[in-house]
Amino acid sequence: MPKYKAFVVRPEHIKYQRDMEGCYNQYETLKHHPSEEAAEFPITEAFLKHIFGDQYEIGLDYLQLLYKQPLQKLYVLCLVSVERNTGKTTFLNWLRQVFGKNVTLINSEDVEGRFNSDWTSKLLVCIDETFIDSKKAVERIKNLSTTKPSKLRLSRRIKLKQNSLVSLSSHLITSLTSCL
Repeated sequence: MPKYKAFVVRPEHIKYQRDMEGCYNQYETLKHHPSEEAAEFPITEAFLKHIFGDQYEIGLDYLQLLYKQPLQKLYVLCLVSVERNTGKTTFLNWLRQVFGKNVTLINSEDVEGRFNSDWTSKLLVCIDETFIDSKKAVERIKNLSTTKPSKLRLSRRIKLKQNSLVSLSSHLITSLTSCL
């Protein structure tokens, strides 16, 4: 069994390495990879067109950047609709199917809470069916999406600085019922 110097989180989908210069990469490999050949995807295409609407091309660019350049800073993606059953949660679950264990779903209490150990190492942090009525939560989402390294806060008052070869800021995606 190999020994490692430390743990790191280094997202990579194309040339993934578990061993990163003697450190154990905790980022998970993907189960699914794009086909080398161009292929039709009518059901997924229709679903993504429904989700992104007029911003379909921007949505595809966003997804491509998540796959090809997972360390690139991206904007917080908000799916906003006052209506229910529009596909927001289905989209978040679809992202989990694509990116596997590198996606987590949290709730607004997790955003406002102090502990983050279950989501600091994820590529995507998805907040489902959130009604953000707190300025504190909005400011925290802004802060989480723009800060570089994050401090890992465990529930037993242990603070660890995330040891990373390249600092990682998770991408936030939220489906909102309403927003300030």
